Amino acid sequence: MATLEGTVATETTMAKNGHPTQDSGGDGRAIRVPADGRAPSSRLALRWSGATNDELYADKLNELLAACRKNLHFLDEELVIRAFRLCYEAHKNDRRASGEPYFIHPFEVSMIVAQEIPLDDISIVAALLHDVVEDTVYQIEEIREEFGAEIADIVDGATKITDIFKSREITQAESYRKLLLSMIGDVRVMLVKFADRLHNMRTIEYLPPERQFRMAKETL
Repeated sequence: MATLEGTVATETTMAKNGHPTQDSGGDGRAIRVPADGRAPSSRLALRWSGATNDELYADKLNELLAACRKNLHFLDEELVIRAFRLCYEAHKNDRRASGEPYFIHPFEVSMIVAQEIPLDDISIVAALLHDVVEDTVYQIEEIREEFGAEIADIVDGATKITDIFKSREITQAESYRKLLLSMIGDVRVMLVKFADRLHNMRTIEYLPPERQFRMAKETL
């Protein structure tokens, strides 16, 4: 069984008298919280299960942390662990077209950010969370409350770019470039979306032909 290479030891557990509480997610399982004792916001806590025992979860978390340690000048590991846990939890019931667990996609996006366009730990966290607001029940306000305005703004910007692609016909690539650049207040939004699209293109063979064509056209 894979381990978290010391990451679990930095976390604390919240539970009251062994009985289910709001802090324990209502099912008796304690919520894992940062070492500073700050619990997730109440709405997040109600949905977090603290699922950290899955071998795939542990392997991928360790792989990401190793890449971050190697390539980033500064790393808040606890921040990345919290984001990885939420990513895993938010997408745990979803699968990609390839059949693999959906959280593998944001993991791979974060690995691209860490290895191929190394930026910072904020970008890693935003990459992990970039589909949480778009595809799950979590809201941007919850991301802002739990992870701060900087990360929430990058996630929100990435979501808005996705909405553009969903709602408009692409007629001229240069017009799209200008539109996207006009929306971006933080270049990391665009770089996270580039990493997102790069991984989608690397796995495009699992999509139906019409979606392959549309995605390729958007990418051009």
